[in-house]
Amino acid sequence: VTDASPPPSEATPAGPGCPARPLLDAAAEAANRRDYAAAVARCEEALRQGPSPEAYFLMGSIRLAAGESE
Repeated sequence: VTDASPPPSEATPAGPGCPARPLLDAAAEAANRRDYAAAVARCEEALRQGPSPEAYFLMGSIRLAAGESE
């Protein structure tokens, strides 16, 4: 069994200098407006730039708020 997670050195930080930061901010803003589809789309777009624990966490939180169980 292998771990599919990238090593920590390959993870994209979600700090202020992170290229995905504007997308994660837009996702949070969309979620606050209850536009869950747009919020998830911004998270997915951020993840296409590279792995981001914050993007996965935010996307999971958005999906829970939207009522998705899985």
